Amino acid sequence: MRKTKIAKIIAASTAATLLLAPATVFAEDVTDPGSASSEINGDGSLEGYVNKDVFRVVLPTIQNVNFTLDPQGLLNKADSAKYPTASGAVYFENAPTGSATDPTYSDTSDEITIYNKSSYDVEVGLSVTLDTGDVTLAAKDALASAKTPSLYLGLIKGTDAAAAITSASYESAAATVTKVPEADGTTVTKGYQIKANTSAVEGVEESPNGYWYTYELTPGFADTDAQKISYKLEGACDSAADWSKIDKAVTAKVAWTITKVGQPSISGKAYSISNTNTFTVKNVDSTATISSINMSKDGTTVAASVPASCYSLTGTTLTIDGTKNTAIGSGGVGGTRYFIVTFSDGTEVKFLVNVAA
Repeated sequence: MRKTKIAKIIAASTAATLLLAPATVFAEDVTDPGSASSEINGDGSLEGYVNKDVFRVVLPTIQNVNFTLDPQGLLNKADSAKYPTASGAVYFENAPTGSATDPTYSDTSDEITIYNKSSYDVEVGLSVTLDTGDVTLAAKDALASAKTPSLYLGLIKGTDAAAAITSASYESAAATVTKVPEADGTTVTKGYQIKANTSAVEGVEESPNGYWYTYELTPGFADTDAQKISYKLEGACDSAADWSKIDKAVTAKVAWTITKVGQPSISGKAYSISNTNTFTVKNVDSTATISSINMSKDGTTVAASVPASCYSLTGTTLTIDGTKNTAIGSGGVGGTRYFIVTFSDGTEVKFLVNVAA
């Protein structure tokens, strides 16, 4: 009788233990040496890839670089408050500032400013193409002794001293404008960052985990937060020469190119249909030759092929003989045209020129 009672107690205790113990899943025991192997499968999915090469620049807002030559100071006599120079003046029209509504006039143009909001450094080249007619281009200090109608124009880059423009086709030295950095939230609070969007973004594929990743500037990033480069024109003319026979206006055209630093490019904006034109090739394999050159009015559609007999490449100098180039004739004078250059290694470079007589 006693043993039966003890057995019942043990059974009850065992049952209680089984009820209170945590549920444990044990691995399957393998006793056959020949079958002691298995595998676990997994897929490694790519969450996505964000292209961090972003080209984004803010182009100049200046509307024109119109100027008036006033060798005798006639405007000063008419309205000295508006035109302060007594003689030998070149007046640029400047945009009104503050609450003013009327333009002002001075011997310097408004700034031609380019902001680089790209994620990489860019190289900026600026050119000035002039049609001066019978007016001679001269250095500023040569105006006092000029015997023929003479004009001084200078290009000011940033806070540098003005560089005199002494030829009808002038190109400034290329200048590098640094990139917008990545924001790290501490030392760099404004810049580019990867953004995980929770709704669809045009042109972006959805990631396996339901995000659309983009590379964007931080909210509130302003143009002035980016690095910039600025240019201005300044001018003056002689006051002693006889200007009475000058009846053709002087025209000026300012153009610029912006390329990624290290990217193949061709610099030079002035093109004359009556002269030999030279341009500088950059960052193209030195062993490459030119396969073809095409002309385009819009930069995309090929309008005509440039005859191989009128161009050559020597080192980094591309020469195009305007007198032999039938792709651009007199109908292009005063306008702009694109050259699309294809090299033997497959590199293609497009550049814009101002066409002159």
